Amino acid sequence: MLKLTSAVTQFRVSNLDAAMGFYVKTLGFTEKFRLGDYAGVLRNNVQIHLLGPSIPNGKQIGEGAIYIFCANVDGCYAEIVTRGGTPAGEPKDQSYGLRDFLISDLDGNTLTFGERLKKEKEPKVRASAIITRVAVKAEALESAPQSDSPAVLAWQRYVAKVTGKGLS
Repeated sequence: MLKLTSAVTQFRVSNLDAAMGFYVKTLGFTEKFRLGDYAGVLRNNVQIHLLGPSIPNGKQIGEGAIYIFCANVDGCYAEIVTRGGTPAGEPKDQSYGLRDFLISDLDGNTLTFGERLKKEKEPKVRASAIITRVAVKAEALESAPQSDSPAVLAWQRYVAKVTGKGLS
């Protein structure tokens, strides 16, 4: 069975030295390796390979794109701006459930940084509201005909426990 272990994005660049400077100084990557006109940068679990003009891969310079998930997109944006980067805009909540921003490298390769939007938690129902609902159901049960149904009897015991009212 096929087992995938990792993936690396390759970006064609016009000047490997200039590109390395951008990825290291502006984006905070570290140089992982360099072999002639081919290099790799790494930050946390994100690895990007940069291919200088002498390395063909079927793509034109500047045609690459990558989406990088991060834990705090607003902090990531602030760090990149502090390092001298000029993103295309501030982080923005998107209709597809992510908050992200993008920046292009010196050749136009696009890096989008983002994180999943946090789902708003359902508002907690106050205990008094629950007790009120149970009390209303308890009153309805008191006027209902007697039943030997295990479900009804279990519900009546629960209502009695919650409301403090005994069973009639």
